[in-house]
Formats: sequence, C-alpha cells, structure tokens
Amino acid sequence: MKTLKIYDPAMCCSTGVCGPSVDQKLVSLAADVAFLKSQGITVERFNLAHQPEAFTANPVVLAEMGAEAELLPIFLVDGAVVAKNTYPSRNELAAWVGLRTELKMAAEKCCEGATDGCCESPASTEVCCETTEGCCESTATAEKCCETAEGCC
Repeated sequence: MKTLKIYDPAMCCSTGVCGPSVDQKLVSLAADVAFLKSQGITVERFNLAHQPEAFTANPVVLAEMGAEAELLPIFLVDGAVVAKNTYPSRNELAAWVGLRTELKMAAEKCCEGATDGCCESPASTEVCCETTEGCCESTATAEKCCETAEGCC
C-alpha cells in the first residue's frame, strides 16, 4: 500500500476543523482522510504550527513549500509531490494511492425510496444506487453527491 503525507499550513488544531469559521475544504479533507484510512491507506498529516520539525526534516517539502510557506498544503505519495497549494477531491486522493472510488449516492436518502430530487423515479433510484449511470450528471454534482453522505439529494 502507498503512503500519503499531508503537510498543512499553520492551523489552530491538527485538522483545522475548529474555531468559529471552519473551512469546508478542511472538513471534506478530514472525511476523506478517514475514508482512506478505512481502506487501509497509511495517511500522515502534519501541521506547520504544531509539528515544524516534520517540515524541516523533509527536504522535498522544504524545497516546495515556498519562503513564506505560501504553497502549503503539500501532498506526497511515497515521497513524491502530487499536489501543492490546493486541497484535492476524494477521487483525486484515491487515484493517487491506487484506490478506485465508486460513485454512490447516500443510502439513507436514495436507496430507501426517498427521492428528494436525487433520483427522479423509483427506477432511477435503482440506477443511482447500483451503478454510476444516471447518478450524477456533472463532475461538480458528482463530487457533491457521491463523496459524502451530506448533500446527496
């Protein structure tokens, strides 16, 4: 299995999901990291404010982060930089570590007969929940619908 290392900018806590105004990208990343770990992927996450030694000990990160750490976050897979200065989607993260993600709708909303705008009819409910066909019509919709249980329908 591959190892993903995430080097975050300085944040108030280890995930950045704290304080009065939480960045949704950080909430999504925390969920995505939990997903990767549930799939057996080793994920290590470092916060510049709390673990500066992890940054200084890695010459690749030091070279890539910029003089003012303006290019953080940096994502490494098995020591190679795969992204910087952005938070990727779950599909991107999964692809980097060799996982295939299936586009699935939230079971509690789509698969138990509730249609709330997600699945137009009982027939398309089956399509939504069994395959990716007819599930999400665009990449933006796919990311909103299929990567988290929230906001599916």
